[in-house]
Amino acid sequence: MKKFFTLFLCLTFILGNGYSQKRDVNSEGKYKGIIRIKFSPKARQKVEALNQMLLEKKQLKVTAQEAFVRTNIPNIDRVNQQFSANKMRRVFRDAGKFEAKHRQYGLHLWYEVEFSSATPVSQLIQSYQNLAEISIAEGINATQMIGKTHATEGKPLAAPASLPSGTNDPLFPDQWHYNNTGQNNGTPGADISLLDAWQVETGNPNVIVAIEDGGIDYTHEDLAANMWTNPNEIAGNGIDDDNNGYVDDIYGYNFADDTGNLFIADHGTHVAGTVAAVTNNGIGVSGVAGGSGNNDGVRLMSCNVFGSTNGGFAEAYTYAADNGAVISQNSWGYTYPFSYDQAVLDGIDYFIANAGGPNAPMNGGLVVFAAGNSKSQSRYYPAYYQNVIAVAATNKNDVKSYYSNYGTWVDISAPGGELENTNEDPTAIHSTLPNNSYGVMQGTSMACPHVSGVAALIVSKYAGNITADEVRAKLVDNTDPIDNLNSFFYAGKLGSGRLNAYKALTDDNLPAVPSGLTTTNVTQTSFTISWNAVGSATSYDLQVREQGGSWQTVNTTAITYDYSIASAETTYEFRVRANNDAGSSGYSAISSVSTQAAPTAPNTPSNLIASNITYNSFTISWDAVSNANDYDLDLRPVGGSWTTVNLTSNTYNYTGLNAETTYEFKVRANNTVGSSSYSATASATTLVAPTAPATPVNLTASNITYNSFTISWDAVSNADDYDLDLRPTGGSWTTVNLTNNTYNYTSLNAETTYEFRVRANNTVGSSNYTAIASATTLVAPAVPGIPTNVMASNITYNSFTISWDTVSDADDYDLDIRESGGSWTSFNTSTTSYNYNNATASTTYEFRVRANNNVGSGNYSAIGTLSTDPIPVPAIPTGLSASNITSSSFSLSWDSMEFAESYDVQIHKLGGSWEFFSSSATTFDYNNALAETTYEYQVRANNSSGNSDYTAVQSLTTLTVATTPDYCQSYGKATRYEYIDLVELADMSNPSGDDGGYGDYTGLTANISPGSNYNLNFSAAYKSRTYVIHWKIYIDFDRNGNFTNSELLVSGYSASSGISSANISVPANAVIGQTRMRVILKHRRAANNACQIFSQGEVEDYTINISNSAPAVAVKSAFFGSPLSQTPPIEEFKLYPNPVKDFVTLYIQGNIQSKVRISSITGKTIRLLTLDQEDNTIDVSDLPTGMYFISLEDGDEIITKKLIKL
Repeated sequence: MKKFFTLFLCLTFILGNGYSQKRDVNSEGKYKGIIRIKFSPKARQKVEALNQMLLEKKQLKVTAQEAFVRTNIPNIDRVNQQFSANKMRRVFRDAGKFEAKHRQYGLHLWYEVEFSSATPVSQLIQSYQNLAEISIAEGINATQMIGKTHATEGKPLAAPASLPSGTNDPLFPDQWHYNNTGQNNGTPGADISLLDAWQVETGNPNVIVAIEDGGIDYTHEDLAANMWTNPNEIAGNGIDDDNNGYVDDIYGYNFADDTGNLFIADHGTHVAGTVAAVTNNGIGVSGVAGGSGNNDGVRLMSCNVFGSTNGGFAEAYTYAADNGAVISQNSWGYTYPFSYDQAVLDGIDYFIANAGGPNAPMNGGLVVFAAGNSKSQSRYYPAYYQNVIAVAATNKNDVKSYYSNYGTWVDISAPGGELENTNEDPTAIHSTLPNNSYGVMQGTSMACPHVSGVAALIVSKYAGNITADEVRAKLVDNTDPIDNLNSFFYAGKLGSGRLNAYKALTDDNLPAVPSGLTTTNVTQTSFTISWNAVGSATSYDLQVREQGGSWQTVNTTAITYDYSIASAETTYEFRVRANNDAGSSGYSAISSVSTQAAPTAPNTPSNLIASNITYNSFTISWDAVSNANDYDLDLRPVGGSWTTVNLTSNTYNYTGLNAETTYEFKVRANNTVGSSSYSATASATTLVAPTAPATPVNLTASNITYNSFTISWDAVSNADDYDLDLRPTGGSWTTVNLTNNTYNYTSLNAETTYEFRVRANNTVGSSNYTAIASATTLVAPAVPGIPTNVMASNITYNSFTISWDTVSDADDYDLDIRESGGSWTSFNTSTTSYNYNNATASTTYEFRVRANNNVGSGNYSAIGTLSTDPIPVPAIPTGLSASNITSSSFSLSWDSMEFAESYDVQIHKLGGSWEFFSSSATTFDYNNALAETTYEYQVRANNSSGNSDYTAVQSLTTLTVATTPDYCQSYGKATRYEYIDLVELADMSNPSGDDGGYGDYTGLTANISPGSNYNLNFSAAYKSRTYVIHWKIYIDFDRNGNFTNSELLVSGYSASSGISSANISVPANAVIGQTRMRVILKHRRAANNACQIFSQGEVEDYTINISNSAPAVAVKSAFFGSPLSQTPPIEEFKLYPNPVKDFVTLYIQGNIQSKVRISSITGKTIRLLTLDQEDNTIDVSDLPTGMYFISLEDGDEIITKKLIKL
């Protein structure tokens, strides 16, 4: 991923790093030849030893004896030696008296490593990341400073006699961002309300703001009085007097050049002036927290990270926290979205956790970042980092500045100004510049210090009694809303609103309006009101009234109130306000509640019915009455007296009634008010009483066996169950009670007569027993006899069949087989024969068989024997051929032959004596051949039974001795999107993986012959989704070390992970010997030639052996894939609408991160964007009417479209 730092309005382009020397930048935006590593905590002891070496040497360098830095950590030294690491140093230097605290946060584990080799940074990162001792490896990102300023007169201007603004600084009227009265056609009030804020607080010299930027002009007439000075450091003596790890750090430190001498810069001086230029001193401009003119402004610490070189960004935060700063002001960031350096984020976290403290103006540190000037809502770090405040920019009309980034990740907006016509427009931000000058700049760089300055005012007011989280809340919770002044497109994307200094300073004077008014427990005469607590409230005023009536006021310290004097069916309104020592908040919005209606007597119940009627019971039910508490249910036999049951349910089951009797019933409902009328009288008649059942008929026995039978009879209609009796003749009865009319008896005695009878039962009584019936069980079965005529047949070398005669009463058979003298193996079968197919040749087998049934098993038959046939002699081998023929070797192969246990191979030079070889495989490699020599060969198959005849003699001629030419380099620098995963040609197939841009597969050989045709299969694997890719495949047929256009066999596009195929023809005049095939996969567009080094894609090289003895047609895979397209199958870059007036959408197929350039027709760059989504909406409303070019730049690929602006 590409990463750059951007100062969001800067002057020049400078490169630098931790070693304070200029360095080239690679295509990914990282410095070449240097990376950062963080050791794992598990390697702490090794790091301690390394740190001691650094204390002695300050940084590790190569020695005269070794060409690399030695750390005495074997894994690190191995990689250092491999890539020629020539310097190492700590990212966070030894901090003296603060070192112990740094170690608690693991900062001592970070190191920078410099290399003298030209190894790509990505390879360095990967190599160190793979070491067990390393937890993080990352590149170091280049920085750029771009911008314009305008300097006014450099000497103090005479102050007017009187200024209504309340400050005598002569340039204050130009600082519309503090007090916008409509100057320069601005909107009055589109400012940070600084004049009102100054009535509350102007600054505190104990509050220190660290400016991480270019160096501050500490001698400037309007800044010098507010510069922080290190109280314990003596200037110019070259000693770290205060033991903080830095020498001669008087006004801060120059981290970029590693010196106490600051590198004075426009940008850092301008930012510092906005935070704390001296206010009310009759000179120049005013600063937000610059004091009242009595040497009481906040102090400015210069953390100089942009100098003659750039660097030390991470270290600047630890320095600021350790030396008293509580606010970190940052008007810089990465150029590309989603990019960050973990070392920098570790430094930020350290500042937030360790700045300030119990005796400091604030507990914890606050970090403020400019959101960036890319007109984008992409996530730009470090502003996007959740632990910092991200600041967008507005203009003189409270509208988003055209250049400002935006998004839901922005926390707040502040004035950043806009240069409308010239670089001197007063509509930008006015502040200090070096050499006692003043001038204007625009940018989120200028918006950011407004927020840092107001944060400093808040800390000044509450010094010693506030935390960083509380300051952040006061800033973002007390802004002026501006969403309604901007396009709907930016709604919710400019933070909580535009900064208001006065509100931020006074938000704790009056309590907030209470929220969350609700009512509960509503009855006819009361309800409960509750609301959310207000943090600063000491009491609340609650007002209640009947709708349209007069308010009744109740003062309470609780957040609930029970109102108990309400009237039924009445609407009440209520509101509440919070009070404290400063006064009262406004009342909340009026809420209302309606009380419940007063109760009435219940209605008469309806739908009175009887159900579940039997001869002695029924159920009475009715519809429930909504306001009934209970019911009176009355019942009587017709003509009798009423009996009453009181119940709360609306159903009742009567029991113990008389059969064939009519009953009348009625019901009424009751509650506390009274009773309803009775319902109309209803009636129900009970059923006829049941009688005892009849005697069962058709009693029979069935399913009779030797030990069981089933008894059944006809069911009796009114029977509940039956008593079934059984006994052996002359024995005693046993009884079974059952509800079915059938029963199965088991475990009976064989050849025994049983008697049985049955009767029916119900609740009334039992019927008579049936007449006694009887049944006799059958004779018991016996085990089967011994099988006869057991014999063997169909005997071969590996199988035989055993058969026998059927046994009449058998269910199945057990057949036992064993090698003579061995253990029996049993086979169960229901047939009278069995085919055994696992026999060993020339072996004697024994066998026996027995019959089985459900009674048991019979005896085994007598043991029989048989001997299997010997194994057959194998046939003459087929398919004999030669392959992989070189000048010194060749391979023979043949078909596997049935029954073969080994093979004999004969080889000799033509006219020479045979050499004999034995092989258990169907291949043989001969490696002692002479070049350009004819060899004859033949093969035969062997086993224990004998040998086959030899095959017919065949011959081959070895190749001449030839070397493979040298070839040019070609590779992809990265495989972010896709890589080659399959190449197949002739007898070679290679399913490869991600080789990082180049795969050397010259150890694999494809054998082809002149004048023949072959299928060439190839495919790509994608890492996330499919993209357009271009293939080129060359074979150097003339073996001259060059790939020419006539040797380009494959060229075209694909956008799929499926296999692509091409049919290639080998020229008849192709030079015999080994040569090279090059397969090139390039992202999006075609490679220029076979020797190109490109940004995204992969190259693989293979060895091709051209030989007259190679197979004429061979293909490793029978699959023939899709042909390539000669045009891109997917439109990768689209813009619409076109022509466009305000917003254009750019579609970039599969975009992860791309650079897009908008240029005029003359080629001048107008805007450079970094986009990270497929669909990107770009605001072009500020472009003049005309034609423009929009170019998608992805590494070395550029796709350009025309855009018509209306």
